[in-house]
Amino acid sequence: MTTRTTAALLRRHVHGLQQLTEGSPSGRVVRAGSLAFADAGIDVAAFNAIAVTGAAWSVGDLDRAAALAATSHRPWSITVQLGTGTVRDAARLRAVERVAERHGLTERDEDPFLACRPADFRPATPVADDPAAGTADGPVTRTADGYATRTTDGPAVRTAGRATFGVRRTGRPHVVTVPAADWREYTEVVAAGFEVPPATFGTVFGGALLDDPTVTGYLVRVDGRTVGSGLGVRTDDALGVHNVAVRTDDALGVHNVAVLPADRGHGAGRAVTERAVRDGFAAGATAAFLVSSPDGLPLYRSLGFRHVDTLVRWSAPEPATDRGTDRASDRASDGMSGRASDRATVPVVPPMSSSTARS
Repeated sequence: MTTRTTAALLRRHVHGLQQLTEGSPSGRVVRAGSLAFADAGIDVAAFNAIAVTGAAWSVGDLDRAAALAATSHRPWSITVQLGTGTVRDAARLRAVERVAERHGLTERDEDPFLACRPADFRPATPVADDPAAGTADGPVTRTADGYATRTTDGPAVRTAGRATFGVRRTGRPHVVTVPAADWREYTEVVAAGFEVPPATFGTVFGGALLDDPTVTGYLVRVDGRTVGSGLGVRTDDALGVHNVAVRTDDALGVHNVAVLPADRGHGAGRAVTERAVRDGFAAGATAAFLVSSPDGLPLYRSLGFRHVDTLVRWSAPEPATDRGTDRASDRASDGMSGRASDRATVPVVPPMSSSTARS
């Protein structure tokens, strides 16, 4: 994959995160010249972010965007591409780091940025054998305590006060799409996968976001239990953010790949990633991309993704007395940043793109 192609995908990644933020009932995107502050409206720094990629930006605009971010009185961050080590890449990184330091953002994290083209995609499950193929969900109802229940091929059951959902008794992951009406259920599963309270995400996934034609939410079910989640977002580099009337050369961003801790390592993360990428390519995307945790790299590489760049994020360090809150905030940031979270260790967490998936 060429440097120019990677740069285009990074722009689409930023556009996709802004698109999700604008589509969220709690979010807003504030422009500052060549840059923008995407404010998700929750207390997770990686969800409230300024992203710097390529050469079309200025230090003055970054300072202005940072000043806007500071007025939100919420944790926030600046993300920049690491690049390939050119003089321009090094200068961009130094300039962004200086601005971050001026605004008290001194904690640095790095995450791999991965990409896959249709010709390189290697799904483990043939389409004809995909448990999700051709299966429709039954109607959603709500119990007296507000939980959603749904009937698919088996009865809905309840575990520990939460609704779980009947599926075919095969023991295999079964991936379904989620309408906006079920955003609370979706939020619960994402939060459980990233091991944070559902309140951490507020109404980020609420409103009409999951009914947006460019956004698809997914849930993974195995033998009557909902065990994981995912999100696919289609973006177009030429037409910018949220333009669905005409698209050319779409790309797909994969986000919120999260699996409940007890169910990791059994194919749920792989199943939802495969489904999201398949759906994106079938809709005309010419590439898929995501931000991975280091532990998620083997899974994504096995599907045909390549590590094409690294995203560096600066945020304000938490006081020592707030480290427990900080760990929860770090885990939550995997959700919007797109990182996947199906890994053996406790995930350390918006923007929307990370993973707890290792199979």
